[in-house]
Amino acid sequence: MSAEKGKKIYEFLRSRSFRLILLVAFFAAFFAHARFLFIFALGLAIFASALRHFSWGKRFLDILIFLAIAALVVQLLAYRQSAKVRKFMESNSPVKLEEVPDGTYAGEAWGANGNIKVRVDVKNHRFANLEILSHSEPIFIFDEVIKNLPKLLSTDLSDFYPLAFRGWISVDGLEHAIENAILSKNPEFPKLPQWASIIFQMTSHRPDKIAINAFFVLFIVFLAFDYALGPVLFPGTGQSLSCYNCQACVGVCPIKEVNGMPFPITMVTEARLGRFEIVKELAKYCVACGKCAGKCPVGNSAPHIAAASIIIARKKKAVNE
Repeated sequence: MSAEKGKKIYEFLRSRSFRLILLVAFFAAFFAHARFLFIFALGLAIFASALRHFSWGKRFLDILIFLAIAALVVQLLAYRQSAKVRKFMESNSPVKLEEVPDGTYAGEAWGANGNIKVRVDVKNHRFANLEILSHSEPIFIFDEVIKNLPKLLSTDLSDFYPLAFRGWISVDGLEHAIENAILSKNPEFPKLPQWASIIFQMTSHRPDKIAINAFFVLFIVFLAFDYALGPVLFPGTGQSLSCYNCQACVGVCPIKEVNGMPFPITMVTEARLGRFEIVKELAKYCVACGKCAGKCPVGNSAPHIAAASIIIARKKKAVNE
């Protein structure tokens, strides 16, 4: 590996883009409830970044845009395939047991809190047994369903929706799991292609209100993570992390304002966010008097932070050229 290529890899590993990819991949792996939202947000971020820096001939950015477009097309094709399955399920729901052959059926569907897996036995056109293999729903939520199972003439469980918060979603998920189990054995059932099944396994989710709220909470966690880690990765900018945003430095600075922004605190906050090119431009107005460091309650020196940021910006530019 050449030294130049090694530098590019090193710069990428400490970039905000890599931190975003790392954190989103972590959340997507362990938070299946909103996995698709994470992957979609990451795809949008990569696509927007690639477009913003796009230039013909920059192979890396060209590949990013191609991959983003390809991923979008594949996702749309997968959902087109799933629409056929969904249409078949809706047109055959609820399933009348008089039309169901005797046998054992296994299936799954999404409930209020996660995936519900079931195995159901049908005998003489009645439910003989229902075994809930796994679920993350409230305890006892399915008791009424199981108790009244032998009386049912179809898969319609709407009469057993509990009054508990979101309980009806749990029972509705159980109903869909049973229907999926039975209908998937139907000769007319439109099977998903293997590639589409893999995509849905990777992005399995139910983007309900709780998942979306959790997504935004975790996004705030990411901002805090990025806010704290960024300055640590770049020598000379770590001081910016201790800034109180009190603007005491603005009061003693002879410049005080640049392009409508308070000065020199804007240099400090931009350095903290890793926007070194902006710091480089703002630093042209700094007279390096050091009054800000004398007034700052934690001793931050805006000229020192700006100097470190300029060095980092120049190194990044040299690596990317």
